[in-house]
Amino acid sequence: RGIYIPNDADEAIRDLTRARSDVVDDVRRAKQRLKSFLLRQGFHYKGKANWAEPHRRYLRELKLPVPALKAVLEEYLLMIDQAERRLSNIDDLLAVQVVSWRMFPAVEALMCMRGIQLTAATVLIAEIGDIHRFRHPRQLLGFLGLVPLEKTTGERRRVGSITKTGNSHARWMMVEVAQHALLPPKVSSILSARQEGQPQRYQELAWKVQTRLHKRGWQLLHRQVMPAKVTVALARELTGFIWAMLKLVPEPKQA
Repeated sequence: RGIYIPNDADEAIRDLTRARSDVVDDVRRAKQRLKSFLLRQGFHYKGKANWAEPHRRYLRELKLPVPALKAVLEEYLLMIDQAERRLSNIDDLLAVQVVSWRMFPAVEALMCMRGIQLTAATVLIAEIGDIHRFRHPRQLLGFLGLVPLEKTTGERRRVGSITKTGNSHARWMMVEVAQHALLPPKVSSILSARQEGQPQRYQELAWKVQTRLHKRGWQLLHRQVMPAKVTVALARELTGFIWAMLKLVPEPKQA
């Protein structure tokens, strides 16, 4: 079977999701610049949640000793507002475009899983492409760079951290989604709405993912494994479940 070549529509959706990732990075950088500026001036927010409404109100009402510093603060706030509006616009555009995409049934299948909403599902499908080109979950793990680094000499075998040599966009999203696994298994009203109308086998597999990853995550934490390593381990197992879920979806036709 020949190599997988995405068509123009597939590449367009992938470019749209990558543009969103760039804007997310812009938002993060803008917020970091503002926080660094305030720390240089000796201001530190004492509240609990950064960038929630109380924090934003604190920033708007902040009094600085020099008018030039106040102008800098306003410019940074404007940069954040503009970046967040751009992110909202791309999210709206993505929600409209992905519905007519030939891979949308696969997106809906992934949305049956907890922690995978429209954006996350679209990013994963756009980066992974046709799942049928991966005969085994290990091949998908290698594509994402989630396989351990191995150094073997003779009878000596050493296994290190993950290689990180695969698709960075999909790997980042997989790690983000895996962080929901430590929450108690639950089918919320929002998740139930996403699962409505989907085949029963999708819902059963999605519930199996919740229970399996939750149990595995807390087992690792009780063994005093570093939380970062636990997240990566859960991302590896989640990759196998995503492979299984996408295998249940009928293969899309080439446009």
